[in-house]
Amino acid sequence: MELVMGVVWAAVAVVAWAWKTLDWVWWTPRRLDRELRRQGLRGNQYRLLHGDLKENAQLSDEAKSRPLPLHCHDIAPRVLPLFHNAIKDHGKISITWLGPYPRVILAEPELVKEVLSNKFGHFVKPSTTPLAKFLVQGLASYDGEKWVKHRRIINPAFHFEKLKQMLPAFSTPCGELIRRWNKMIPDEGSQELNVFQSSKASQKISSPEPHSVAAMKKGEEYLNS
Repeated sequence: MELVMGVVWAAVAVVAWAWKTLDWVWWTPRRLDRELRRQGLRGNQYRLLHGDLKENAQLSDEAKSRPLPLHCHDIAPRVLPLFHNAIKDHGKISITWLGPYPRVILAEPELVKEVLSNKFGHFVKPSTTPLAKFLVQGLASYDGEKWVKHRRIINPAFHFEKLKQMLPAFSTPCGELIRRWNKMIPDEGSQELNVFQSSKASQKISSPEPHSVAAMKKGEEYLNS
């Protein structure tokens, strides 16, 4: 009798696990897909389990196999080929699939502004594990009233007049680095520079000019006031 009951409970556990798995990889994604399309969003059809992951890997490999021209700044097809194709094929409000999870792409500035402002609490941060919540806490992970409170605290630090006082602290070393690069390039033609090594060397050998230090101190005083 105990053996029979053990088999029955094992069968129930297997059926429950299979049901939950099927709901995770098929029914819930299909339901979300229908609801998103009903609201006017377009994108690739959901594909079982992997979604757009295989296509993303293939597009990334193809993009990396082609060298980027020296003076080309069109990096979106190379860095984010899946998102680039989704926007091109389905519009600035489209969906992609990260496995069984839909991702909504917003390329309309006004909609992005509305989501980031989050005035009404309709857009919440993605849920994270308790460990991630313990290790990473801050404005980017807060929601609701807690987000509003911390955003109000740091808002004065980004006042335009305060940021203007800090401008020399950034512009002076950048200008010095650009002048150093200009000396390395011949008067005619072009030359490829190792920006990482140049920036690293600049940080080691250059010291801020007196007015830069004063501007930095003034900026710190403004931020602490």
